[in-house]
Amino acid sequence: MSILKTKNTIMKKVILSVIILASIVSFTSCTKESTDCRLLAGCNKEKGSDGSNKDIEGIWILKGTSGVGPGGKLVFFERAGTNTISFDCSGSPGPGWPLKVETPYKFENNKLSYIDYERPANGYFQVTSFKWVVQDKEFSVKFHQVLLYVNSDYIVNYIKQ
Repeated sequence: MSILKTKNTIMKKVILSVIILASIVSFTSCTKESTDCRLLAGCNKEKGSDGSNKDIEGIWILKGTSGVGPGGKLVFFERAGTNTISFDCSGSPGPGWPLKVETPYKFENNKLSYIDYERPANGYFQVTSFKWVVQDKEFSVKFHQVLLYVNSDYIVNYIKQ
């Protein structure tokens, strides 16, 4: 029985050593974007974004505007368990286009996608140009990836309200 207790004690010390080593490695690679180090090494840096829906929820205003007009204000919210994006789409070019969009979205690993409101049967549309300018406060995107009827390829910024 004492041999078993000795093996158990040695195993606990080995596990503790591995945890301490992992803590040192994690601590040395701790960045604002990486919060893994907080669990093992107690990193005192702010928790960064995990790129989830909670990071983008809220009201975002097109920079340099009052938020009025097509694409001027994006609202990300949850309704009945579904993440939804809503925005003005007035001025769209033809019949069947909505004046106001409300469509499900996903925001995972800092990648934005939403159900294609022009052709819902196509499924999720990937907003490949999405980039944080200031984490959780300002992002940039190509405007035609918000207003699908816009024919130009310019980048706009949205600021969180």
